[in-house]
Amino acid sequence: MAEPNGRKRTDIVFLRYDLSSGQAKRYSSMLLGGDEMEGVWHSSVMVFEREYFFDGMAGIETHDPFTTRFGRPEQTEARLALFRPVAR
Repeated sequence: MAEPNGRKRTDIVFLRYDLSSGQAKRYSSMLLGGDEMEGVWHSSVMVFEREYFFDGMAGIETHDPFTTRFGRPEQTEARLALFRPVAR
C-alpha cells in the first residue's frame, strides 16, 4: 500500500509455529508428571514481504511468507508498521 508521502507501509507480523504438531500438548502431561506444555514453539518475523527465522547451524534464514519447513503457523500477530521510501 502506497502512502501519500511517497512511502510504502508494511506490517511487522510475528508468527509462532508448534514444532511438535500438537504432540507436546497431547503427551506432555503423561511424560512430565502432570505438567502440560501447549507446544514446542519456534517463531519468525514477517516484514517487507519476507519471513525471517533462525535455523540452527545455518543461522538467520529468509523465505517467501508461509513457505518454511515449519508448516502453517499456530498464531500470527501483526504488531507494528514500518514505512520505507518507494523507488521512483
